Amino acid sequence: METYASYTHFDSFIYQFNIADDVEAKLKHLDHTLARFELATTAITQDLAAARETDFGDLGEALRGQARLKNTTRENRVALDRVLGGLQTLLRQQAPGPAQEQTKSRIFIIQSVINVGLPETKLLSGIECQKTGSEPVVGTNAYEIWQGLWMGRQKVALKVLRQSNFDELESGKSRKRLMRWERRIDVWSKLHNEYILPLYGICYDDGPFPYLVSPWCPNGDANRYLKDKSAAERLKICLDAARGLQYLHSLEQPVIYGTMSGGGILISNDGRALLADFGVPSATDILSPGDGRAGNSPSQIYRWMAPEMQSSTNTKSTDIWSWGMTTVELVSGKQPFPSFRMPGTILLKIAQGERPNPKEHDPAVLRGELWSLLQSCWHKDPEERPNIDVVVKKMEAIVDAYRRA
Repeated sequence: METYASYTHFDSFIYQFNIADDVEAKLKHLDHTLARFELATTAITQDLAAARETDFGDLGEALRGQARLKNTTRENRVALDRVLGGLQTLLRQQAPGPAQEQTKSRIFIIQSVINVGLPETKLLSGIECQKTGSEPVVGTNAYEIWQGLWMGRQKVALKVLRQSNFDELESGKSRKRLMRWERRIDVWSKLHNEYILPLYGICYDDGPFPYLVSPWCPNGDANRYLKDKSAAERLKICLDAARGLQYLHSLEQPVIYGTMSGGGILISNDGRALLADFGVPSATDILSPGDGRAGNSPSQIYRWMAPEMQSSTNTKSTDIWSWGMTTVELVSGKQPFPSFRMPGTILLKIAQGERPNPKEHDPAVLRGELWSLLQSCWHKDPEERPNIDVVVKKMEAIVDAYRRA
């Protein structure tokens, strides 16, 4: 018990099942010993029962202290992967039955608090995830969204990537793209932040097309969620998206999000923006010339892209550009450059220095400090655009001013 008492809060949480099993084994051994020596009086038995409840109560306290587990350090992440990896390996070795269900429960408890994927991101259907229903909930020309179950407990979204994006993957040229795409999947699954949609992994063995597995978000994407919301709430979602970028850009190995748009931002149960679809598929890379997000066609995704992305350049500055375009979209409910239809026209106008016109969107909100910030995000020179820390600081002041108005 002294060893367990020396554990950090994080260690107590991730090793809770080892501790619980050890405590239970020791209590059972003590019960057996007392019975052998006929010392198990009613009073002693009650004391032991109370002790057992106290020990498990202490473990439960670790579960309730979620605020202290919101962000894991790199060292903690290694320990977490080791624990989850051991549980995942055990789960795959077990036959269906009570023991396997207990392992699923343990994995689910850890993930319900820390919201991370499993170390092995290539998932097994029927064990870790399963598709439910007879037809998709949403379908576009690039993907379908199905409902599913994670560990037999949690409702999840299964994003099925259609054949049009995978029909040439076995060729040598496309194989490299697939490997790069799978690396992005692995990176995404390791991200842990309150403004990032968790990715549990990808499943290849449940039908002809693979699917991504992530928590179900009943509020849908940002465009749908904000249809009847106030300007203050719209700006708050834009701030959340910026905070998600701030986390990505601050990592030891920074992650570039790619082309952000309202369709790639989901909304949590408590109304937070969650960045999703980390370049999966991407407009400038991976599997097809189009972008699979929110049904955007190739002619549409250019509306959010920084001009340098046409040459496959993805940087923190391109993220800043597309965040600015997404803010225009979410504040007004209209895509950037709504009067232009042809992609060639959009690309030409941007190259010539044209930027969104507030009169085409929502001039009552897109003005003052906000408009000045957005214009700086669209500077022709990427080096002149503000970094994400500046964006977040200014957006916090803007959102606060709207809330007090």
